[in-house]
Amino acid sequence: MDKQAIWKWLVLAAVTAFSLVTVSPPRERVRLGLDLAGGTSFTVQIDQEQLRRDMQAAEPGRAVEEIDAEIAGIMKDADARTIEVLRNRVDALGVNEPVIAPGKDHRVLIQLPGADERQREAAEKSIKSAAFLKFCLVHKDNARLVANLFSNNRVPEGYTLLDGRYYVRTKAYETLIRDPDYARRVAAFEAPAQHVFMLQPEKLKDGREVFTPCFVSTRAAMTGETLKRAEIERDPMSGAVHVSLTFKPSGANLFAKITSQYAPNGSRNRDNDTGRQLAIVLDNTLYSAPVIREPIPSGRASISGSFTMEEAALLRNILNAGSLPAPVKVLEKRMVDASLGKDAIQSGIRASLIGMALVAVFMLFYYSYCGLLANVALLANMILLPAGMILVAGLLGTFVRDGGASGKSIISLPVLTMPGIAGIVLTIGMAVDANVLIFERMREEFKAGKSARAAVAAGYDRAFLAIFDSNITTLLIGLILFIFGSGPIRGFAVTLSAGIIVSMYTALVLTRMIFNATVPASRVKPYRMLELVRNTSIDFLA
Repeated sequence: MDKQAIWKWLVLAAVTAFSLVTVSPPRERVRLGLDLAGGTSFTVQIDQEQLRRDMQAAEPGRAVEEIDAEIAGIMKDADARTIEVLRNRVDALGVNEPVIAPGKDHRVLIQLPGADERQREAAEKSIKSAAFLKFCLVHKDNARLVANLFSNNRVPEGYTLLDGRYYVRTKAYETLIRDPDYARRVAAFEAPAQHVFMLQPEKLKDGREVFTPCFVSTRAAMTGETLKRAEIERDPMSGAVHVSLTFKPSGANLFAKITSQYAPNGSRNRDNDTGRQLAIVLDNTLYSAPVIREPIPSGRASISGSFTMEEAALLRNILNAGSLPAPVKVLEKRMVDASLGKDAIQSGIRASLIGMALVAVFMLFYYSYCGLLANVALLANMILLPAGMILVAGLLGTFVRDGGASGKSIISLPVLTMPGIAGIVLTIGMAVDANVLIFERMREEFKAGKSARAAVAAGYDRAFLAIFDSNITTLLIGLILFIFGSGPIRGFAVTLSAGIIVSMYTALVLTRMIFNATVPASRVKPYRMLELVRNTSIDFLA
């Protein structure tokens, strides 16, 4: 055996080992898509109308043309930023192999295979949150304004008064929140100019949730853009959970300046022994409004409230993932039962095994020894397919902006979907096509009186162009499907393209290596093959 042949066998062994490693153990390494593993999918879209309403509410007198121009600037890179933020949020939930891919019209598809009910609920909350954090001053006469509300029995829609100092939600609240204009009406309730009415949640000792009103400035003193990280902490005395915030140097300086100015007798709080309240607002929800008792130069703040550990963890993850460039709305939510995927996997495995068995029996029966080599190539095709899928997914991923959308290492199998299984089954049927062309060409060379080695060489050389042309057109179709398709269509394109590349290798290289290693130089006798149709000379012009 020459050195070139040795290197071919070594390369084959290395690729085979790599392919087997990528799928071992299968339960851990083979990543199943939503249709096979079950789970939840969301289709979300950037809500430009909500973005417009938010801008108009923040600056009522602003020109429409200015708002439209700012929205156009935001939307230029909104898709990429939205996908990045959503991926960070979903990854923090611990869902196994989430898939996040862009769609048309500023839409994003989010698939959470195998997600349980808790993860689904957390994902939906996390996805909907714009994570726009801001710190706003509370009205300097907030205590008097709130006292007037309670003394005059002034109550916003959906709430009722409790003990003369709290609001509690009524049954009508669940209906009112479906009204798109409800949030605006509540925000405007008894609010002074340049302020909004907000409610700070609190839990009483008996477990009831109550709300304290607060009039918050519409202008943010600072935003969460300077946030460095958020962490969960527990008060050692009370055991209460809160989320601590650490700012970047620029944010720390600004926070120190604000707390210094509005601390008791600060430069903007003269002759007042009580500091101003600083409201911490996330996505238009008031979490807390602590009183500034002294300047805070450390660049740290905390969001306190009646949090459970799970709620605090979700808030921390949302803040650490960053804010969305614009609000998003959920267009579609779909749940898939895992039992359906289990049936599909079993059906796919059964179809693959039956297909392989039928092809193997036919090739062995019709082409004898040559058919045996084709069956070896078919088996090798299945073993090498995982390596081919990794290669193809990496190559095809260069033609689209999202590299595959799961955020995982490139040295891992693409997500396997039901159409992907269909592509594997189709690959099995197509795997021996090239061998059939080669063997039939060898038959003609044997009839011309050539020796075994000469017939084998001529069979491979003269069948190559036909095999290459037919497979390259199918590869182009796979490329088109991958570029213009999404989700399951891409899964089919990957397995189809990988199957074609691997089957070309096994048919044109592997089987020839075996022929070269096993065919004696002195052999003249043709290999036994059936010939059911002996005369294929057809006079088409007659």
